[in-house]
Amino acid sequence: MRLFEKIPAGFFSVLASPNRELYWTALVKLHRLLEYELNIPVDDYCIALGDALSDMELVTEEGVDEEDRNLIRQPNGKVRWIIHRLKRAGWLDTEYRDGTFEEVIAPRDYADRMIRLLLDLEAMEGKEYNSLVFSSYSGLKQAYVEKSDRMYEALMAAQRNTTELLSDLKSLYHNIRYYHQIIGDAVSVNQLLHDYYDEYKRLLDRIYHPIKTMDSLPLYRQPILDILNTLLVDDDMLDRTVARMVKIRPELVEDDAREMLLQDIARLQNAYSSVEDILQQIDRKHRAYTRESVDSIKYRMSADHSIAGKLTELLQSYAGAGAGKPKEEMLTLLQRGIQCENQAFADTNSLWKPTVRSRRPGAPTRRIEDPSPEAERELLAQFHAGAAQRYSAANAWRYLDRALADKSELTTDTLALDNDTEFILLLIATVRSGDRISPYGIEFLPGQVESGGYRLPRMRIYKKSG
Repeated sequence: MRLFEKIPAGFFSVLASPNRELYWTALVKLHRLLEYELNIPVDDYCIALGDALSDMELVTEEGVDEEDRNLIRQPNGKVRWIIHRLKRAGWLDTEYRDGTFEEVIAPRDYADRMIRLLLDLEAMEGKEYNSLVFSSYSGLKQAYVEKSDRMYEALMAAQRNTTELLSDLKSLYHNIRYYHQIIGDAVSVNQLLHDYYDEYKRLLDRIYHPIKTMDSLPLYRQPILDILNTLLVDDDMLDRTVARMVKIRPELVEDDAREMLLQDIARLQNAYSSVEDILQQIDRKHRAYTRESVDSIKYRMSADHSIAGKLTELLQSYAGAGAGKPKEEMLTLLQRGIQCENQAFADTNSLWKPTVRSRRPGAPTRRIEDPSPEAERELLAQFHAGAAQRYSAANAWRYLDRALADKSELTTDTLALDNDTEFILLLIATVRSGDRISPYGIEFLPGQVESGGYRLPRMRIYKKSG
């Protein structure tokens, strides 16, 4: 099946809409909730999503009809609209549990893969490099030394590791090329140092240094090639590996399996034969970028930083500014900072005075009119929305985060209420403590306590495990 026969036509529209941050937050929240579950009730998902989206604003999109507007206006309408939009775009599915009226929700198979791909892309900078070369070597060596029937699995693992290795190396090369190209765009020495030590060095530490040191490619490349070359002339091992392939993939006949096995071995040999050239190109690009960064830093640090040099730079910037308001604002700043004056002269057109616009003192005042009923309802709706955002469950749990700090539990004997807002947030956290998604539990103890002018029941507030 072709790609666009499998996914709906509007699948990517949610990621290009003005509300893409809300849709992405909703997809990530569902992905996190389903880490250890097959599906989740729609009501539980709505509660969790409502807290996650409480501080985010929904922008009106094009093509929204009156039915959609009515949905948005309903209680919890923003959450219901987001779920409805994702279902319509083909990201989510809902169904009823067998024999019940409980509606559950889960992403479609291709949508789940896309979510995981985008999460990997989002976390790419923090991804740790795996020992891909050593893993390939150790798997192949163990399978060959032990004459194991699992040589086919070892070859497949080596292929996956090698594919990922080449992808990481190519990504590293193109990233070095990018940093090399933006040297000229850096506005200051600090920018150059930031690009090199904060951004580029993190890239080197993630891929380049591990390959050169702990997962040394020069150290394991030749032993891997030796094992592959030996395997090609070991007929007994080849026969056993082919038999294993046919057992795992019954659709293959023995001759086809042998041909595919030889092609897989040849691809691995070509990869490890050419990877040294890729490393050499990376080394050359790395040295060129480092050299030009140092040269650019030296040049910028040796530039003229005297008063005359700075004045020259300011005047050149002013001369290069476009005519109009930007140039007038720059002149105002120059006059205020360095006492720069306009140079002028008198001629036949000088005997006039520019008109000064001013408000007439006798102008009538405008009466403040009472708002219309529609405007009053609008203001009231805005007030309710602001109160709901201020006193959301998410803010209540953040308040308990600050109150507990690094402790796992506390009681209201030691809880200080500094204002009315904290008292209301404590009430909300208490009411919502029984929710499935609540990170905090509350146990009522005998007696009452006084705090901040409030009389509270004695309670134990604790972080839920897991």
